Amino acid sequence: MKITDDAKLVINEALKEQNFDSVSLNIKETETGYGLAMELVNKKDDDRVVEINGVNVIMDMETEMALIATTFDAENGELTLVQEGGCGHDGCAGCSGCH
Repeated sequence: MKITDDAKLVINEALKEQNFDSVSLNIKETETGYGLAMELVNKKDDDRVVEINGVNVIMDMETEMALIATTFDAENGELTLVQEGGCGHDGCAGCSGCH
């Protein structure tokens, strides 16, 4: 997973405004497949934290693997996700339905 400098600015601004220090990411099952849940939080001692481009990201190993080919970017002050190639699970071509 990558976080561009533009995305880092958007994320850090949101963290500062809401008085949090980390972003929590989780892959969640939905009615139509899988989705990404993103939440601003304060890290706890037992959290698994990965620092990506200076941003504290809390995620489990499964989420990290699912997002291995994902780039967080920003356009007009809003985050965007760019999926490049497979989703990191067994070489599948995309994240819908590959889990």
